[in-house]
Amino acid sequence: MKLTVIFLFFTTTIIAQTNFAAQNGNLQYQQTFNDSVQLQQFKSYLLKNIPIDQQLTTTSNTIVGYTQYSDIIHDKSSLGVIFKRPVKYKFVIEFKENKYRVTITNINFRDVEVGVLGVTDSNPDAPAETYLLKNKDNTIRNNKMTTRVLTRLENAFNDLFTYKIDNW
Repeated sequence: MKLTVIFLFFTTTIIAQTNFAAQNGNLQYQQTFNDSVQLQQFKSYLLKNIPIDQQLTTTSNTIVGYTQYSDIIHDKSSLGVIFKRPVKYKFVIEFKENKYRVTITNINFRDVEVGVLGVTDSNPDAPAETYLLKNKDNTIRNNKMTTRVLTRLENAFNDLFTYKIDNW
């Protein structure tokens, strides 16, 4: 009994520590970065480092964009088949003095169907919510696979959206 309580507490703590939340049935990642980078500098950085699907929408303090499918999860061990596939998503970056906040929604894994004639792409979008949220109350599932996927997505998003200066 004592071991079960400790295990449940540990698992819940792991899920709670990610920057993911379920908002109205949608999975959302949100992280604030402390950096004095300017909007135009960051826009150039994004165009060089992230495969953008459409032109970025920019206001005085916000960048909004959609990505193409890309392979952002590098450690694919112990993941289900769908989570090993390329990912696309929508991002919103809001700038304030000496910091910026990244919000990512519409996370989709590339799904493929295997038919009699081979692999087809009839429905390429597999929303992350389908696999990572509970059906009855739209909260984040509390299991090892969800924890692994969210941790690896968070690491990938943190890496992609941390502004790095290229001095070479």
